[in-house]
Amino acid sequence: MSTQPESSFAADKKSPPHISLPNETPNSSDQQDDQQFLDEVSRQAPMMRATYENELQSVNSYIRDASAYARENPADEDAGNI
Repeated sequence: MSTQPESSFAADKKSPPHISLPNETPNSSDQQDDQQFLDEVSRQAPMMRATYENELQSVNSYIRDASAYARENPADEDAGNI
């Protein structure tokens, strides 16, 4: 007997969204977008800039790693959904 309501099982079975893969190295436009975002954070909440900058670097690193894995493993069905 499950403790989860049935509706949550349906949500678990959804396929992940398809996201187009970025280039492995960020281009200047991406870096400009990141800088623009961080500048806005600095204006709105200066004490939060370092936190946002660290998290943004982590996200960008994750995206680069996932993109590289997908390119190196084209037969991996899950990697194709990144």
